[in-house]
Order: sequence, then structure tokens, then C-alpha cells
Amino acid sequence: MPDILTERRPAPAWRAGPPLAMAAALWLLLACWGRPAQAAAGIWVGAGGQVKVQLGNPVRNRRSNDATIDVKLANSGAAVAGPLRLVVGALAPADKVGIQSPTGKTDAGEPYFDLKPYLGGGTFPANGAATVTLTVLGGGPNTFSLVPRVERLVVADPNFSVKITAPAPLTTVGRSPVTVQGAVSDPAARLTLNGAPVAPAADGRFSADVSLQQGHNTVVADAKNAAGQDVTDTISVSLDMTPPYVTVESPKDGDTVYTPQISVSGLVNDIVRGTVSEGQANVTVNGRAAAVSNRSYSAAAVPLSVGANTLVVVAADQEGNTGKISVSVTYRPPGAKRIELASGDRQGHRMR
Repeated sequence: MPDILTERRPAPAWRAGPPLAMAAALWLLLACWGRPAQAAAGIWVGAGGQVKVQLGNPVRNRRSNDATIDVKLANSGAAVAGPLRLVVGALAPADKVGIQSPTGKTDAGEPYFDLKPYLGGGTFPANGAATVTLTVLGGGPNTFSLVPRVERLVVADPNFSVKITAPAPLTTVGRSPVTVQGAVSDPAARLTLNGAPVAPAADGRFSADVSLQQGHNTVVADAKNAAGQDVTDTISVSLDMTPPYVTVESPKDGDTVYTPQISVSGLVNDIVRGTVSEGQANVTVNGRAAAVSNRSYSAAAVPLSVGANTLVVVAADQEGNTGKISVSVTYRPPGAKRIELASGDRQGHRMR
């Protein structure tokens, strides 16, 4: 059976000089005149359940080898924006029947018809109806089947995006779950946060709680629109529910000191990026602030009372976790200097 879906034109066998080049350009212009403009880049998707497709009975004529069949379309809801096309799918038997004069073929090789002439425009009106009559080549003597469907072209959006606005990247938090906020440029897009569906507001903004695990976490916002575009935004968030680790290096537990004020120093460590420095942890000794630098702290001039003293060192991180350690020291003030008799009291000896 000849191919009735395409028309091949032989290329001219001559080389065009300047006058012929102008004629060739004019011929090309006339050949393209009236052809529909190529659709913008996008993807074809189903027109939705509101567009109903109903097949009529085949009409055969003994004088023709072909058959005709009506495809009735009905829109039961709101208007459906185009471009729209009717795709003739699952045509069988493919080796015996074909479709006459389709608008073109899909990427899968299925014949389709542009619905604009049948709808009177590019939009399927609300509660509208249309009928497309197909001519099935070879359908007269052959029993055939087909499955028509209506598709609409969804154009890709170059500005389609999703953005997480809070918390900031590389943030450390002290509780779980954490509230994640952001915005998607298309409020109708399917949005997930770490795989969980999230419904954006009418302006595209979203807010949802995301559970975290102790340590490093990745939060991914994924949005997919009707055109099949898939965009993501990712941030790193750390969960720190571990109290800082703190030690006392000086003085040692049980030491006796002889000054009313002493310096207390030690080590402090926590889950931070880099080393623990001022602002990442706060350390106090008996309520007196200590200087923190490079995982170390030092509190100067900590006052003591005569006798036993307890030094309480408290370390707190930025998330509010606290660690505590205490040591005991004894303050013994030095007394006045004097000579004490060790032995030999009331002893005597005869001198010669």
C-alpha cells in the first residue's frame, strides 16, 4: 500500500546561480506559504478525564476499499487550552489499514489530527463538543480497531524554579523536626520535600516540617510541572542534640591552693564545622564567663572561699545543649612565719 502520510519531493539536480537562487528562494517561500508554524518546544500530555472520546460505528461502502468512522469529543468541564490534537493509537491490523491525510505523526509513529479546525480555535470550549471523521484506508474489507485520545501541548517554562529560603544552608539546629520554607514558581507543580508531598499556597510559597537525624542531613525540594520539567533545590542542615564535652585541666580535682583567686582552664568540644571557637560555645566557671578559643577555655580570677570549694564548669552550645563538670579544691591561706621546736626540749649535757 503506498505511503499516504508523507509526500517526498525530488531535490533539483541543478546548481542555482544568482538568478536561479532568487527563483529558488521564491519557490521555497511559496512552498512554505500557509503551512502552520511549528509548535513551541514542550511535551504532549493527556487532556484530562473531562474530555470524553466516543467512537461511532464504521461506515463501509461496497464501491470503496475504505471505511469512515466518527470520533465524537465532548468536554464536560472548564475550557481546555491548546494546542490540542487527536491521536489515533493502537491501529490494527497495521499491515492492512491506515489513516488518510493525518496532520502528522507522533514521535511513536501514531497518526494525529490538529483539532483547531474542528474546534474553531486552539481552545476546547467549556462543555463543548466536536466530531472528527476518520477515513480508514483498507477498512472496507478488513475488520479494524483503534484507540483515539486527545492530547494538549504543554510548553516548557524557562523560569520554572523552586527555592528553599529557610533554614539557611549549613545551618545547625538543636531539635527535630525543622520547619522548611520556600517557594515554587508554579503553584500547580507537584512538590515534595525529602520525598514527602507538600501543597504550595496560591502564591507558590510552602512550609512543612522535615524530620532530621543526628548529624548531617540533606533537605531536597523537588518540583515537577505539567510540562514534565523537574527542578530541585538542596540545602545541608545538621542536627546537634549532643551536649558539649568539657574537661578541667587545671586545677586538678582535690588540689590545695594558697591564693584567694585562681585561673581555671580546660578543653571544650562540640559538633561544629571546624574547631570550637568563641561564639560556638559558652563556658562559665561558677557563673564567671571564660574565654573560648580553639577547643580550649580559660577563666581568670575565679574567687575562692577559705576551705573546701567546688568549681562548676558549664559549657553550652549554640543549640542550647549543655555539658557540666565539677572539681573540688581547698583554699588554705598562708599563715605568719615562725620557728617551731621539733625536738630537744629540756635536754642537758655536762661540758668539760
